[in-house]
Amino acid sequence: MPEWAEVRITADFINMVTTGKLVTKIKLSPYVKLKNLAQQVFPFSISAKSRGKELGLVFQSGNWKCRYTVTLGMSGKFILVCDEDDLPKHSHARFILSDQTELVFVDVRRFGKGDCRDWAPHRGPDPYDEFEVFKNNIYTNMQKKILSKPISEILMNQNYFNGVGNYLRAEICGKFDCNPFSSAREIINDEFLSHIPKIMHQSYLCSGGSLHQWQNPFSNTEKSGKHLKETQSLQDWLEFYGKGESIVDKTGRRFWFNSKWRNFLNETLILGDPTQETGTN
Repeated sequence: MPEWAEVRITADFINMVTTGKLVTKIKLSPYVKLKNLAQQVFPFSISAKSRGKELGLVFQSGNWKCRYTVTLGMSGKFILVCDEDDLPKHSHARFILSDQTELVFVDVRRFGKGDCRDWAPHRGPDPYDEFEVFKNNIYTNMQKKILSKPISEILMNQNYFNGVGNYLRAEICGKFDCNPFSSAREIINDEFLSHIPKIMHQSYLCSGGSLHQWQNPFSNTEKSGKHLKETQSLQDWLEFYGKGESIVDKTGRRFWFNSKWRNFLNETLILGDPTQETGTN
């Protein structure tokens, strides 16, 4: 599933390919889960911003403005298509631009959703863009029972750690060298909270992950050199995700960790049996 870096890169991409252009028409597949797109005022400009795992689009035509928020689901992505013959399968929303290119939402698994709304109220602040608000949100809720859960589990909770997904939680815990099975309340402090946006930004500088169905949209554009921020590939940057020891934890997801913490495991933490794996999940 696209995480913080992938959603942010998607916003960068949309802004690059739509600058100076207008959306003149939208074509939708019968399976699209992006609601109310046909009700917009044409032609309109489009701009994008990310917040955690949400992608915020702004449609504007004169005094009319619409905020439209998208979640990419497991496989949603935006690409630029210059020739209709090159449209991939599962192209569910096609924004026809004034230069006759198309900004296309492709979603193989069809979990991506969108509608005319602001950011979801149940999602916490963005740890990178809204760090102080993010930190205050954590400390304000430190006495809640949920913060007694292992830090590796609570990192997946979007109420508090908006944008963190499976590969980021493995790298956040692993690179901080904390016991991932200790309660969040034991681990969380100023140093740990500052560590989170640093790791998120590093994954962004690695141009995000070509994980499952998601690929960096800049990789197929002529101007990619200016926008691919890659210092090393994400696969080279990953130290823990998909490597070494792992369990299926109470979130139902596989979690990879430094094997030195294995003795801290107990039955209350595990949904499946511990196993050695090198693949991704």
